[in-house]
This record gives sequence, structure tokens and C-alpha cells, in this order.
Amino acid sequence: MAKKKTKKPKKIKPLKTQEDREKEINEIKVKIISLGFSTEMKDIKTIFEIFDNYIITGESYNDKVPLRGTGRICEIRLTNRKCWKNTICLKYNQNV
Repeated sequence: MAKKKTKKPKKIKPLKTQEDREKEINEIKVKIISLGFSTEMKDIKTIFEIFDNYIITGESYNDKVPLRGTGRICEIRLTNRKCWKNTICLKYNQNV
């Protein structure tokens, strides 16, 4: 007779709290401003709106936002898992 295998209970992965999300996003905002991007730029405003929405709702976000006039594309990866860091990558693209 074959043995029956028992299923192991799934581990609950820890999620970020609102304070954790706010702390990480504020660090990212300071870095973006320190790179010389103005908060008055239309595309930077949309990125900051995405950040604010992420802080409030905690929904994961993964997308690219073109920064017109700078020749850059901002790749945004916002996660709700504690083991992953939120990342922002500014990639050069001469078509933007």
C-alpha cells in the first residue's frame, strides 16, 4: 500500500505595514529630488501620485513611466512583501 502524503500548511509571508511603505517611499522621493528632477514636472507628479496611492492602499505596482524631455524611462516596482525592497530604475532611452 502506498503512503498518503500530508500537505504542509502554507507559511504566511509577512506584509509591509503602512509605516514601512511610507518610510521606503519617502527615501525614494528624496533620491528622485536629489537627482535634480523638479516636482513640477508632469511625469514626476504622476510618479508621486502612484507612490501616494501605494502608501494608502498597499497594492503592488509594476510599470514603466516615460519622463518626457529627459530621455529617461522610470521603471517602478512596488511590492507589498517585506522580503522585497521597492525599486525605481531610471533607464536611458533616446526615443523619449
